[in-house]
Amino acid sequence: MKVTGSVRVDSIDLSDEQQKGHVLSPDFFDAERYPTVDFESTGVRYEDGEAVIDGALTIRGEARPLTVRGKIGEPYENAYGGQGLAVRLGATIDRTQYGLDWQMQLPNGKPVLGNEVTIEVDLELGRG
Repeated sequence: MKVTGSVRVDSIDLSDEQQKGHVLSPDFFDAERYPTVDFESTGVRYEDGEAVIDGALTIRGEARPLTVRGKIGEPYENAYGGQGLAVRLGATIDRTQYGLDWQMQLPNGKPVLGNEVTIEVDLELGRG
């Protein structure tokens, strides 16, 4: 089994267009040069009641190993009469390892942004 996924960076939904422009700029994702965030698995297993997927996450051209863990729901009949399966996966990364290192200090000297980012993915897998 292989798990791959790609998300277009410009699909980020922010209500403030100025903020979205900054997030897409070279200060953050540099969407013009790196339009997608990609994941490709190297191994999939079931461990201690969880799905565990090892792979590589690529952001801004920087590929780093990442293990995502999550729950697999009970099989169900989908709207098309086929089988469905819900999977919820998550992992935490340090954004600075991917070149996302823009930072600004608040008046109290603390950083505006934390470095730890939680990624959550909900999948609906289907069969015929």
